[in-house]
Amino acid sequence: MVVPAWQAEEFIVCCPGCLTLETLWFKGKTMQPTRKFEQKEGGLVYHDCGLTDRPCRLYLRFGKGS
Repeated sequence: MVVPAWQAEEFIVCCPGCLTLETLWFKGKTMQPTRKFEQKEGGLVYHDCGLTDRPCRLYLRFGKGS
């Protein structure tokens, strides 16, 4: 189920393997589905690049609405 943007928080995600930067949406602690990223048990997010087994880093997007 896709959640409207006004009900979700936006995060920037960075893969430690390939350094991909993407925007992900979360409703509470649950990530909205994407093709490239997966949220596993414990809430950690992983990229499907295959270059690392380390979880991605998430950064809260600042400056929304400005």
